[in-house]
Amino acid sequence: MDLCLKEIIHNFTTNELLFYLDNLNLQLDQEDLEILKRSKISGPNFLHLTREDLLRINLELGPAITLSVFISKINAGKFCLIIFLFFVNNLFFFNI
Repeated sequence: MDLCLKEIIHNFTTNELLFYLDNLNLQLDQEDLEILKRSKISGPNFLHLTREDLLRINLELGPAITLSVFISKINAGKFCLIIFLFFVNNLFFFNI
């Protein structure tokens, strides 16, 4: 069984998802993350979001495109074991 980011994100709470997204180089600012938080987007919800959904919750077009492309790649299985190991290393680095 492949260990892919999709399975990992699926188990994220809203706060875990926001922490993860904040530590990626997706150029999301705190306002973008706050919109996701106010909308109570957790891991399972995140994986089903479309660009239209993201615009509907008032994300600006740029972040909506960035996140929708990222979500599409996750759902297509583009990020497997290596991404998870990077995330785990960062968790230990940040002492979470």
